[in-house]
Amino acid sequence: MKRITNITAALLIATTGFAWFNHHQITVLEAKQEALNEQARSRGIHPEATTGTPFRNHRGNRARHFPTLTHSETVSLGHAFIAYAEEMELLDRNTPVDQATRQRMIDQMDQILALNKKQILTLIQEIQAADYTTPIIRDRLLSFLIRQLGNNHPPDALKVLTESPGILEQVKRHNSLIGGSIRAWASENPGQALAWFDQHIQALPANAADQFEYDLICGTASSDIKQAFSLFNRFGKSPDRAAGMLRYIDPSKESRIAALAPLREWIKTLPANSKISDRCYSKCIITLTLGQGGKSAPFDSTTQWINQAHLTLEESRFLTRRDLLDITYYIRPNEAGQWAEWFGAQFPAEIAQRTIQHLASNRRTAEHIKDWLESAPNGPGKSMVLDSIESTKP
Repeated sequence: MKRITNITAALLIATTGFAWFNHHQITVLEAKQEALNEQARSRGIHPEATTGTPFRNHRGNRARHFPTLTHSETVSLGHAFIAYAEEMELLDRNTPVDQATRQRMIDQMDQILALNKKQILTLIQEIQAADYTTPIIRDRLLSFLIRQLGNNHPPDALKVLTESPGILEQVKRHNSLIGGSIRAWASENPGQALAWFDQHIQALPANAADQFEYDLICGTASSDIKQAFSLFNRFGKSPDRAAGMLRYIDPSKESRIAALAPLREWIKTLPANSKISDRCYSKCIITLTLGQGGKSAPFDSTTQWINQAHLTLEESRFLTRRDLLDITYYIRPNEAGQWAEWFGAQFPAEIAQRTIQHLASNRRTAEHIKDWLESAPNGPGKSMVLDSIESTKP
């Protein structure tokens, strides 16, 4: 059940900060729910079987011990889920809810998250067919369920999105759900995902074909980077998008190093000595250097990866090519002095000076460079940084 914890957290954030603001409307909803329950009972369906509170230990761990639901009980749960979602629409965003309401929210979501594939599919069918709710509620519930299905059973989610009558009209962000399911499937079994994609491309919304191809490539990158580069060329994607694909690979140091060989082979297919090739190559190298997220470059882990990767001279110099992609943007300001010393030790003086001078003059890092110079022991590294800074003075 991957990503379930994140989904639950997101839903709680979205709901538990609210409070009721219209008790009359809530009473109406409760009456409406009871009417639906009575209708279900008249058909031999027993809603009470689906509303029990799951077992929880005293530490609050989500130990789910729900009984296996029958088809009719799953349908009844669909009714309850719709009523729950309508109830959430009436919550005031400015007032906290009471503990009992908060617990009921958690229990309701636990029930939904505990459903198996068959039950989710039944619930999707029930919500699709429900004529007693609004298009907005239907859209939100279907989107949530299809995304949950796509995370764990992407082929089934794609079947729903391509074969269920009217689903694309009912779900506003269907392209995002399709792309996410393709990406999830390709990350688990790129061969199967590609075969399905080739067979069903005509059934997918044409206005997002380019993004679906890219989702397939990115998913494939997480399990077979060489195949991902092959697909990149097959679908004719812009070289500038290759770095984005590399963000989906395993973030471990070993996987990022292993991606270098396929990257180098792929770069050879681009026009040699061109600005496009240099910019693309630089972005890819720095993306691999930064690792997961690409938001910052911690000094120890980043320089360790660089040392172990055995970058070529050209690849190493991309780290100083601010005209292509400025790696100093990702440096943590309080580590600027260490980076300045490292650049001075790794590159010829005329190359290192430009980067060190930038760190010493940039408002993000200048004060930290000054602090580092005051506290760093005398040595070749400190001398190199001082010389680089002094060379900029008139």
